Amino acid sequence: CKDALRVVYNFAHKHRMDVEAQPNLLEFDTLLACESIKKVMKLNIVNNEDFSVEIRQPVIALPFKVTSPAFPFTLNAHSSEELTLEFYSNVPGDYSSKINIPFFANGIRDRIDVLLHATVLSAAYRIESYGKPVKEIIFPELKGCEDSSITAIQIFNTGDVPLTFSQQTDIPGITL
Repeated sequence: CKDALRVVYNFAHKHRMDVEAQPNLLEFDTLLACESIKKVMKLNIVNNEDFSVEIRQPVIALPFKVTSPAFPFTLNAHSSEELTLEFYSNVPGDYSSKINIPFFANGIRDRIDVLLHATVLSAAYRIESYGKPVKEIIFPELKGCEDSSITAIQIFNTGDVPLTFSQQTDIPGITL
């Protein structure tokens, strides 16, 4: 058996520090593309170890960002720190990403990954009059003894959310 082939299996296991993020998925509220507001969420970093860890600058991609606290910072044993994250985009779509939060203690580097998700919806419509697109509604001129006219329009919802229309002010002589 001097030419016999032997297969030796080796397994390695990395000890992970007991530092975690709560929650491990941040689901930001839905935004409308026409809104100019930022959605803010809180992420809690918890150190369950008997020693302090240094939390380093997170890696995160726009349109998500971390606004506080300042990095790096020390997270003491059996304590927690709150991170504030923001999301903003005025481009409709589904946004999925992750934040990578590196930390360091006792010569060991590790990280926490948290999934991020947000949705931006569009609010849009199209107006047609007699089958042709229009940008404004024009009522025909009343002639002679005419006391009324009819203009037919159709409003199509071309966005992602239900739309509600209402007459903003009473216009004398116009009924919708």
